[in-house]
Amino acid sequence: MDKFKAIETFVAVCDQGSFTKAADKLDISVTMVSKNIAALEQQLKLKLLNRNTRKQSLTQAGELYLKSCRALLHDLETTEKQLESLAISAEGQIRISAPTNFGNYVLAPLLSEFSKEHPEIRIELELSDQVSDVIQDRFDFYFRVGQLPDSELIAIQVAQQKMVFSASPTYLKQFGEPTSLDQLESHEVLGFTPWFSGSSFGKEFDLTSLNLGQSKLVSNNGNSLRIWALQGSGIALQPHSMLREDIASGALVQLLPEVEIPTRPVFLLYHSRELLPARIKAFIEFIKQSRL
Repeated sequence: MDKFKAIETFVAVCDQGSFTKAADKLDISVTMVSKNIAALEQQLKLKLLNRNTRKQSLTQAGELYLKSCRALLHDLETTEKQLESLAISAEGQIRISAPTNFGNYVLAPLLSEFSKEHPEIRIELELSDQVSDVIQDRFDFYFRVGQLPDSELIAIQVAQQKMVFSASPTYLKQFGEPTSLDQLESHEVLGFTPWFSGSSFGKEFDLTSLNLGQSKLVSNNGNSLRIWALQGSGIALQPHSMLREDIASGALVQLLPEVEIPTRPVFLLYHSRELLPARIKAFIEFIKQSRL
């Protein structure tokens, strides 16, 4: 028995006043109406309708059941209308996961713009540098920088992250400006934990030769390195997007501009291409059109 069809048939019979009219409303045969009612009564082990050749009436159990069935169908109809609204209207909530520095310096300003364009959408941004299992987490979108592990998510490359060396004028005045990668070995290069393995850029740009493990100041947070560089504590290698304003103001000086540091791909990941709500489609299109 199709329980939903049986309930729908029962309510139609009560509303229309006869099996024949209910059959016409549901576009099914009178025989099917009878079968649905009989199956429902058998499953409930209670008689719902008293019926003879002239009229039908509800039993006490039928009256109670009809009230619940109508509430059920009403709630379902209301929910379906809400879902239809989500499908065609850009409203609701979007949850986003992103690395800390990328989220603060690149994504957060963009999300402010997106919110102004789509005031009916609530944005929740969670920043973390821990590599999480994106299949298990409950986010609509994931931004990831660098090479991706295999997953079932849809991945779109939305940007290339340019990396630069920089230091403060104070540091350079005291220790001089390096003119080659080799000279960095005699400088205080601030240690960013993910760089130690050399895996972030691949074999063509192996940072392990710089002995970053010997750095006096080490952090897994890029903004800490930025602050140390601004205070004259050493040379930082971080995304240009993070240091852009500091370099433009003269607070930091870009070093070794002729050195080709491999860019790092930035990906937007989400769970499916099919039946996407309007808010999800709107965000994907916004990111595609943005200059990250």
